[in-house]
Amino acid sequence: MRRTLPLLSLAAMAVVLAFVPEAAAQDAPPQPNRSMTGLSPVIGYGIMALGAAAVIGASLMPAKRGHQD
Repeated sequence: MRRTLPLLSLAAMAVVLAFVPEAAAQDAPPQPNRSMTGLSPVIGYGIMALGAAAVIGASLMPAKRGHQD
């Protein structure tokens, strides 16, 4: 067991170091297009709040139950 752990850590380090040149050779990520004008996130938050209010409102409505329930 004493020899297995250093050998395992050395093998793991070798595997990680094998992929370093590939990672270093990658191009920089593309920059976002600032000219695109999308919808404001506030509109999405508003729609989500209306949907949540509808679900909560529907769940809080009292059920019409008869006297036998």
